[in-house]
Amino acid sequence: MQVKFLGASIHRFGRKWSIPVLAHPMYEMLIILSGRHWARIEGDTVVSKSGDVVIYHPGQRHEENTALAETTEWLCISFNLFDDATELPMRACDRSGRARVMGQWLVDEVDRASPSATSMHDSLIRSLLLDLLESEQVRPRPLVEKTRTFIRQRLGKRITVDMLAREACLSKFHFVRSYRRQAGVTPMADVRRLRLERARE
Repeated sequence: MQVKFLGASIHRFGRKWSIPVLAHPMYEMLIILSGRHWARIEGDTVVSKSGDVVIYHPGQRHEENTALAETTEWLCISFNLFDDATELPMRACDRSGRARVMGQWLVDEVDRASPSATSMHDSLIRSLLLDLLESEQVRPRPLVEKTRTFIRQRLGKRITVDMLAREACLSKFHFVRSYRRQAGVTPMADVRRLRLERARE
């Protein structure tokens, strides 16, 4: 995974803070430290609390506010990722607490400008991302688990994306996008994989 650290800061906002719709040319990660954070990302509503991590992808339109809490605090880290094969989730959970620690290190060291500091910054953000990706693979999301259960019950029958979207109570577009974001593959790729597993058994 090739990654380039761009910056890090800590933000504290009160109840009435909000920003209108915007998009960044780079990745932006929010590690929620306290309170609750509300965002609408490309039409999807995401409410995050302490321990959650929100990742905005380059060009992804989003708006944010803190209307759900008196005070919200988060670490904000911006970076570029030069690896099309890496599928970062829109939201993750810092189960180990390591993302918070590494994020705080980045904030503390952001003003250091030397070749060794630059290398350390890049290594820290890379380690942080790898830790989050590994953590997300350990616990599949509810949408993915529910869909896989539905697929397994019907492996011998015809399965379509429309059918899976109806079962998830989502539009076809939102279902495919959400599923791919959470599982890292499309729903029909998962159908093929589960059929191959069944055939091997």
